[in-house]
Amino acid sequence: MTAASLDQQLADELWSADRHAKPIAALTDRYPDLDVEDAYAIQTINIDRRIAAGERVIGRKIGLTSAPVQQLLGVSEPDFGVLTDSMFFNSEVIADLDEFKKRSDVIIANRRTERLADVADKDYTRDIYGTD
Repeated sequence: MTAASLDQQLADELWSADRHAKPIAALTDRYPDLDVEDAYAIQTINIDRRIAAGERVIGRKIGLTSAPVQQLLGVSEPDFGVLTDSMFFNSEVIADLDEFKKRSDVIIANRRTERLADVADKDYTRDIYGTD
């Protein structure tokens, strides 16, 4: 089986599991040689499916940015993902930060940032000392 056909097969499995809300075993349990390139190829196949079904890409995410979490999970770099409108459960997504600040009564942020300094009275964060 070629790498591309395996990626397609695994993307199909993940797609089906997602659509039917059925868990499946970790792909790396069955295919321990899968690498990060395979993971992103599989992700791309399913993001392309979402777009073909009418979903819109509205952002990107970075995960596993914390060194302790990377250590815990046995990885050495962050991972990246694509966010589509359907992933927000029909919540309105406001991509313009100034518009978001105007319309928000409360802003929950992972860390303090200068970009939110003008709305500090609305900003609730675990980063109370601005050191995170």
